[in-house]
Amino acid sequence: MHPQHIDPEINLKPAGKNHIILHIGYTFGAQAHHIIKPILMLFGSKIRSMNVIGKAGGLTGHRTDILLAKKVFFDKTHDVAELNLGNLNIEALKKSTNSNVHLGPLLTVAGTILQNNALLNFYKNVMGCLGLEMEAYYYAREIENSIKRDLVDPNLITRFFYYVSDLPLDPSQNLAMEEHHVSWDEGIGSMNAIQRFVLKHIMSVDFL
Repeated sequence: MHPQHIDPEINLKPAGKNHIILHIGYTFGAQAHHIIKPILMLFGSKIRSMNVIGKAGGLTGHRTDILLAKKVFFDKTHDVAELNLGNLNIEALKKSTNSNVHLGPLLTVAGTILQNNALLNFYKNVMGCLGLEMEAYYYAREIENSIKRDLVDPNLITRFFYYVSDLPLDPSQNLAMEEHHVSWDEGIGSMNAIQRFVLKHIMSVDFL
């Protein structure tokens, strides 16, 4: 590869000849479970890290801010799944993405059309949730199940990054008003910045 085609901030130090980065463009919701389960079974203990990137409705901050999940609540059962951030440097993430970064729990919901202000205020003010999305719990739960079955390393790094695409509790900036307030490309900068941050550290083998 020609040097001019390589990001100058990426220091290429592959972990080994068989080091694979698997990128998946996933669909929303419970389909995440069906996507991740065979991957965990196939690669098992060889998996070093899993980084999920998506968009979420923010219960804090502003649009295009970045939410980094510490744990994930499931609105249907109120179950919680834990995550392992490893050695992630929050200040480095802020600097690299030039964004406000919020660290805390997220809420996985069955669908944005079912949003309820009383429920959202409960998860925001009582459980401390930063925002809501539609698939994180399904990924996190399957990872936890795989750890319990000794399929993957119990210290597997699991990081879930989301950029804020709307503010569900703000009537002027929720999904129902999206066409009037949100540009189609508003989140591209945040999404690309997160991907660049993740790839930079994976390729440098100090972040896996």
